[in-house]
Amino acid sequence: MLMKNLTLLLLLWCFNGTTLGQDYKVFWELADNADSLVKSENYEEATDNYLRLFQLETPKGRTDFYRYPSAQAYAMSNNLDAAFEQLFYIADGKRHFLYFYIPTSEELNEDSLLVSLQKDKRWEKLLQLSDERNERLASQLDSTLMEEIETMKRDDQKYRGKFYETRAQYGDDSKQFKNLVKQQDKLYELNKNKLELIVNKHGWPGIDLIGSDASYSLFLVIQHQDVDVQLKYLPLIEEKHEQGNFIPGAFVMLKDRISMRQNHEQLYGTQFFYDKLEKKYFISPIANPELLNERRYQQGLVSYEKESGKPWDIEEYKRNLPALKEAYERNLPK
Repeated sequence: MLMKNLTLLLLLWCFNGTTLGQDYKVFWELADNADSLVKSENYEEATDNYLRLFQLETPKGRTDFYRYPSAQAYAMSNNLDAAFEQLFYIADGKRHFLYFYIPTSEELNEDSLLVSLQKDKRWEKLLQLSDERNERLASQLDSTLMEEIETMKRDDQKYRGKFYETRAQYGDDSKQFKNLVKQQDKLYELNKNKLELIVNKHGWPGIDLIGSDASYSLFLVIQHQDVDVQLKYLPLIEEKHEQGNFIPGAFVMLKDRISMRQNHEQLYGTQFFYDKLEKKYFISPIANPELLNERRYQQGLVSYEKESGKPWDIEEYKRNLPALKEAYERNLPK
């Protein structure tokens, strides 16, 4: 569960930035190097990479996501003082944003990479502090609202999972596919009404009120609403994003989605479209594609190549761009 939460946050991380693209390219290089060294059990060299990473200027606590893996590497290198320093940094809860994940005492005890710390007198204090911090955060959550949002998410996803297989089997113009879309649209409308009631009462609920899971669920709900609904709530979401009280990376994805729906090119390469003719998905057109990774680095995102797992051949993309735009335009809703 711990690594699942950390991985989700790392994949989705985003913050506003305009001049730190190259710094973040170095940041990701150091992070990747450290990760590779840990996988090869070269823990001591990995800690050198983490140390350099922590010395970079990273607004909004970006380096905090590497405090835990660095503690693991320090522990495996028998540098107990450095390991505890990182773990107490995490547990004190004073210097990170609300999406930052704090492991429970159970997760800490089960982590085989931290075994060397468990006989140290500081271990019990760490466990107590971590649980106290998590209990304090949990006590501030609105469980009723969280349950309502999870119901909205289930409705948001109810028929979407069947879209792809039904489209592939019967086609976009088939009765089967259109019936699915019609049923899903009714649930979108229901969620729109529920969302309005929630925002009227709470504003846009932040992670401090509903936790990370429900916050991501609510992002999925707004991501699948009409563009006018998205634009209506965008200023409220942006405010939470600026406070570090919104799911990392989601704001960038929402901005790209709105751009595409307004028939503008996206900036960060997060959106795709389905081509009915080719019967497969393509990345939606990107503005100034030669600057794609620079913009992603400025937002604290990994490169497009790393996220997609595919090489990014900018010259090939530019050659194919006219055909891509033509395909995108012929698939726009009539």
